[in-house]
Amino acid sequence: MKMPSAFIYPARLFTLTPIRKHVFNMSSAQRMVVIMNRQQALQQIIAFGEQRDAAVTALAKFGWDPSFEVISIDSHALIVVLTKYMSGVISADDLELWANFIECRDELDYSEIDGYIYALADPELMGGISLTTIEKMLTLLC
Repeated sequence: MKMPSAFIYPARLFTLTPIRKHVFNMSSAQRMVVIMNRQQALQQIIAFGEQRDAAVTALAKFGWDPSFEVISIDSHALIVVLTKYMSGVISADDLELWANFIECRDELDYSEIDGYIYALADPELMGGISLTTIEKMLTLLC
């Protein structure tokens, strides 16, 4: 049975596109957005993972949900991100944006590392982000 390419339903036009064709025509980042759930997206951003850009896009599609599952961010996650800064993988601006993201998300519990997040999110108030300050943070964390 051949499906029509479009049909009309209460004053709206819906195009029927086979999902396989649609997904195969997407870039890998677009495919990640399709299959990434809220928790996976948050984990990508917390870990400053390779798919963080797709994760930000995915989170924007979810919107705010009052029935979210809280994800805890511990010192290990902070150490991983600070190490990425020390090795030059991310910049001071990236680190500041990351900390601001952590602060503004209701579904993230960062109480274990809240002083560090505050210092990173407001670097002008706390002496700035530099190799020296991050090295001091890592020394305190380890």
